[in-house]
Amino acid sequence: LALEETSSYLPATLERRMADVPLTREECLRNAKLLLQGLASLHEAGMIHRDVTPANWLFADGQLNLADFGMLTEASPQISRVGTEKYMPPDGRMDARADVYAAGLVIYEMVTGLPADGFPSVKDPREISRSPGQNALLQLALTACQPDPSRRFADAAEMLAGLDRLDR
Repeated sequence: LALEETSSYLPATLERRMADVPLTREECLRNAKLLLQGLASLHEAGMIHRDVTPANWLFADGQLNLADFGMLTEASPQISRVGTEKYMPPDGRMDARADVYAAGLVIYEMVTGLPADGFPSVKDPREISRSPGQNALLQLALTACQPDPSRRFADAAEMLAGLDRLDR
């Protein structure tokens, strides 16, 4: 490809999708489920992503897929400040709960349309409270983003089970 052609390339990321128009309740639920299924597969294999952000989720054939495995590593409770700073948990531990924390922030962004560094505020609490699905997703994000790691979901599979209970 010529330089002019490649310079206008914009990847089909969740970040770009959220910038276009607000996500519907159904899109939030579908994307949250795909996000957590991808992370659960990693966690089940004893791996952690360490950089879960909307920019690292790509749409291919309409499906959301985890990308950017440059920081993928074996799960460890060690403190490691590797990743995108605003998606890292305050405790600094980079284990499955750190991926859960970041996933909670991504879900928060999908539901509220606000950036992660605005967590836990919302634009219009009345609007979210009127939507049981959005409110439930926000509650899931709040649990995932607890400052105390022992109060978060243990891994993405546990968080996915929480999402499945909400989706009924």
